Amino acid sequence: MSEFDNNFETVENNAAKYRLDKKMLSRAGFALLAVFLIDLVLEIGASVIFSTFLPNVYKSVYFSACAKIVCNYLIAIPIGILILRTMIKPIEERENKKLGAGALALWVCVAIAGMIIGSRIGSAVNSLIENAIGRGSHSELDTIVNMFPLWLTFVLMVVIGPIMEELLFRRGLTEALRPWGSKLAIVLSGVLFGVYHGNLEQFFYAAFLGILFGYVYLYTGKVRYSIFLHMAVNFIVGFIPTVINRFSYTLAEAERFNAAIEAYSSAAASAASPEEIPVELMQEFFGAMAKILPSMALSMLYNGLVFGLAIAGVIVAILTYRKVNLK
Repeated sequence: MSEFDNNFETVENNAAKYRLDKKMLSRAGFALLAVFLIDLVLEIGASVIFSTFLPNVYKSVYFSACAKIVCNYLIAIPIGILILRTMIKPIEERENKKLGAGALALWVCVAIAGMIIGSRIGSAVNSLIENAIGRGSHSELDTIVNMFPLWLTFVLMVVIGPIMEELLFRRGLTEALRPWGSKLAIVLSGVLFGVYHGNLEQFFYAAFLGILFGYVYLYTGKVRYSIFLHMAVNFIVGFIPTVINRFSYTLAEAERFNAAIEAYSSAAASAASPEEIPVELMQEFFGAMAKILPSMALSMLYNGLVFGLAIAGVIVAILTYRKVNLK
């Protein structure tokens, strides 16, 4: 075979590979677009149908959240996963690596640190936009988790959500983008994961988590590790605060405590000695404090724990950053 023939064959092989890669990328984009469109169409359709035939159900505070969950998690995302599974195939075998419990714990710390930092950035950007135009982009997550029973919140936040999202974005989308390079696959799928959440408050931390989960997925070759990390982060940073808030003191109890502090402080300032402070004020102060002190202590303990995990995550990220190597 002549040199010309060899060169021509090389060009043809490269062109065929490029067409295959482009085809896979297009199909991956189609699957993700299908998820967005199916979710949108189903939610609009559900709103029209329920507002017409079941207006009482449509006006319920549960309707919007339930429609979002059913249309997105139970219909749109499974369809997207099926599309990707039938169209996308791994382009090459890679060495699968295992992560032990210690390594997973360190990755959880890194994820928590990124989530906290990203959340602060998202809130700051959203506040700037809200002050500038009078309208911001807020998450529906708080509304959803506060209206459902705790067991259902756990199932959606810690089980169904992480599994479905990781199968779609990591096992599906990140894998589909691999022909274009691992770094591009990780970053692009992570950014799209942030966009998928649909608001600025969640975009920054969701994009970071998407990038982190994508790296873990490609590093290990197993989606179960990214699913575990997703579950762990949602449980620690999402579900536990929800439980604490459910059993926390009420607004009325907080107002009562503030009023008791003001009354006690005013009486103490005008009294010549502690004995002159009315016993009723002291009883009211300690009674109000007893109502809120347990939940305040629990919240402080939880915040301290999460802060410690975040600091550990920052340290781990700094120490391991230069060791990250993806081709």
